[in-house]
Amino acid sequence: MELEIDKGKLRTAFLKTGFLFGLLVWIYSIAMQIAHPESTGWTFTHWFRIRIGYVAVVAFVVSVVCFFILQYFKKENSRI
Repeated sequence: MELEIDKGKLRTAFLKTGFLFGLLVWIYSIAMQIAHPESTGWTFTHWFRIRIGYVAVVAFVVSVVCFFILQYFKKENSRI
């Protein structure tokens, strides 16, 4: 028995996951900055030594890029 992987479904799953988790991390970062305005200099976690502000920017970019790529492939597949 050979396992066949549908690359289109796998790509869609990765893009949706990137969009969702990027958006959730961005929302978390913004909520932290609203609740604690001094938190922009804090690190994201004690083992991940990047400031919350940078994490928010990266998460937002990942979310937007995944969303646009997802929309591109969605329109490309609808033409067929």
